[in-house]
Amino acid sequence: PPRHTWAGMAACLAFVFAFQIVLCLFVGCVGISVVWCAVGGWIVGTVRDHGAIGCAVGVVLVADAAAIVYYAVAGELITTVAHLLAVAMGGILEALMLHR
Repeated sequence: PPRHTWAGMAACLAFVFAFQIVLCLFVGCVGISVVWCAVGGWIVGTVRDHGAIGCAVGVVLVADAAAIVYYAVAGELITTVAHLLAVAMGGILEALMLHR
């Protein structure tokens, strides 16, 4: 099956960090939650495409999901919406890189 290139993955990660920075400049947010949510979405997409999941990947996905649930309970609704959209963004970026 097709694989991602390191350059492509680095470009996607750079895009996600830039997106987070611009978002925070415009709406006054703090933190890197868009980044870790997008990385989680990327991982979900990779698992979907390749079917393999290692222990480390499983730990990352559980931690990612736990953080999203925590912020859903403790934070504002807009934060949860942003997290879920970032997960979707990560999955979309993964799919675009894989099927380009």
